[in-house]
Amino acid sequence: MAASALLVAACGIMPSHGPEGPNVANSAALRVNDPTQTETGVQPIAQPYVFVTVDNTVLSRMDNPAEARFAGVLTDRRPPSGLVIGPGDVVSLSIFEAAAGGLFSPPAQSNAARGNSAELPAQTVGRDGTLRVPFAGSIYVLGRTPNQIEQEVSARLRNRAIEPQVILTIREQRSAQASVLGEVQAPAKFTLNPQGERVLDALARAGGSKFPAYESVVTLQRGGRRAQVSLSTLLKEPSNNVYVQPGDSIFVAREQRHFVALGAQGQNGLFFFDSERVTLSYAMGKAGGLLDERAEPAFVFVYRSETRKQLEKYGADLANPHHHAIPVVYRINLRDPSGLFLTQNFVMRDKDVIFVANSPTVDIAKFLQFVRIGLNTGRDAAELGRSVLTPIPR
Repeated sequence: MAASALLVAACGIMPSHGPEGPNVANSAALRVNDPTQTETGVQPIAQPYVFVTVDNTVLSRMDNPAEARFAGVLTDRRPPSGLVIGPGDVVSLSIFEAAAGGLFSPPAQSNAARGNSAELPAQTVGRDGTLRVPFAGSIYVLGRTPNQIEQEVSARLRNRAIEPQVILTIREQRSAQASVLGEVQAPAKFTLNPQGERVLDALARAGGSKFPAYESVVTLQRGGRRAQVSLSTLLKEPSNNVYVQPGDSIFVAREQRHFVALGAQGQNGLFFFDSERVTLSYAMGKAGGLLDERAEPAFVFVYRSETRKQLEKYGADLANPHHHAIPVVYRINLRDPSGLFLTQNFVMRDKDVIFVANSPTVDIAKFLQFVRIGLNTGRDAAELGRSVLTPIPR
């Protein structure tokens, strides 16, 4: 009896990589779907958390975090068919007359080649949206096509020039530009195709992302609004591939998701996701699996933060309505033959922590090693004492 008490006490002071498996469950503020729960009460802990035993019902109610979307946040308006003039555009007008000697023909005494046309100097469309044309006055051009502008100028000159014909040429179309920046092969600012370009078209112009789609996040800023979406979602869900509007800025950033593996696993550390979807079984395999000599398969835990809404789906009765992000510990029992199937359907999230508890026999082995070291040390000390006290023969 005394030996057993000594063993229990010694196990409590043995070095350990983390909490014992049963203590993780017993210290929870709330236990959900736990058939082993007793009426022993809850031990005091530094931060309350919820303990959830994973089964098929829990997995069926587990939501993936809502991904950000372009669809529904930003308008998906196709640009007008045909080219239209906007502020900042640089344009020029060429005016032709049906016969020489008209309003825009060179003077007879000039050295210029005889002709019946004139090209006006290039103009930049200002904030007021007008162009100034000699003998025609100010012409409002914002949002109008070149053909509409040509017809109005011709109409205004009809009573002054000889059967005038007008051609408008866009030298620089600055009003219909967009930018692609960040982690792309060739960041650029470019003029949009008049027929319309979508976000993926713009990314293609910039050479595409430098990193895999599951590590790339695309941010679209439009005026005072912005929205984000992962490149994977952009590729999988066409509704997010919205039309780019003049003045849009697209920024591509690299965001590496990761999980942490601790406890009785082959390798402890931080591991980056290497695909869009990573399951618990894949993550544990990436960390080297369970250590035969240390791990307790019944106590595999995943630590994460969950929403109140998610926990209520499990049937949890949460007393404090003010906490929206709640610490949760999920337990998977791999001593149950079906446990491996659960790990195949348990989807990991960014910053999850996997912890595998030690088997109780590990502490016993540590204690026996401690006792053995103590006995060896005592025996060595006794032999040293005898050698010191033994008289040296003369």
